Amino acid sequence: MIANFRVARLGTAAIAWTAGFFVAILFFLGRVVYASTSGAPFSTFDVGAAIVLALMVVYGWLRSVRRYSVTDDGLVVERAGPGKVTIPSEKIASVEANSDLGSFFNLGFFSIGGLFGWAGKVRVRKPTDIQSLDALAYGTNPRYAVVLHLNSEKTIIVTPADPAGLVNALSQRVGSSTKAMTAGRKKKRG
Repeated sequence: MIANFRVARLGTAAIAWTAGFFVAILFFLGRVVYASTSGAPFSTFDVGAAIVLALMVVYGWLRSVRRYSVTDDGLVVERAGPGKVTIPSEKIASVEANSDLGSFFNLGFFSIGGLFGWAGKVRVRKPTDIQSLDALAYGTNPRYAVVLHLNSEKTIIVTPADPAGLVNALSQRVGSSTKAMTAGRKKKRG
């Protein structure tokens, strides 16, 4: 049996990043259109910037998370584009819903940092924390965070619309070897 979970709605930071990309594309396209309609030569920089930004938006959308599926084999992160991320249940050490985790900050060059959400390496921290948590994030809104601690000491964060439901479904599939933690309980970073 498969349990499907919608991804949480975009958080404020993801909305701001996504809107910023679209505004920048419109700005450069507007400059190109204005130059071409007024008879003035248009800048190749403006054309190049619009094309590069549009390609980045397409790349971000293709890597964006659409839903999560909990199967007998583990957790599957389904993207808008090709490719799925599968996290085998035997590799999961614990599952924790944590709505007070902190903000996501992009670490990897090919990670989509806020454009339609996050997919890739992130650093997670609150403004008052000294230490950060490095993780792989596949989601849209840190307030709906479910933290998966793997046996390899890696951390993966997903953001379903129903964090408690995903924790319950995943802990049932993973078995007694996995420790499921409830929302509100914090794991010390370090």
